[in-house]
Amino acid sequence: GKLSATELQDAVLEWLQAVEKEYECAPILYCNLKYYSQYFTSSKFRKYPIWIASYSRNPVYVNYVLWQQTDSGTVGGINQKVDINVFNGKKKEFKTLLIP
Repeated sequence: GKLSATELQDAVLEWLQAVEKEYECAPILYCNLKYYSQYFTSSKFRKYPIWIASYSRNPVYVNYVLWQQTDSGTVGGINQKVDINVFNGKKKEFKTLLIP
């Protein structure tokens, strides 16, 4: 809450790089559409996959790998609300996002 936009971006980038070094794969950057637009459109974040939270069925015009459409979805066999996410790709591409 007290960081400037640049300080926030630098801190997030430092965290992303540390996680990437430890796990040898790029972490996914998760945020809502407004936060993404405000802070993460810079080219320095381009290599990190985006998981965008936008609670709508309307198209999201962001180059995302995952789109969280709701946090109150229903799925047969689960007796409580669940997140509903859409992957923007094929099964083989999804596997490339997993920790090796």
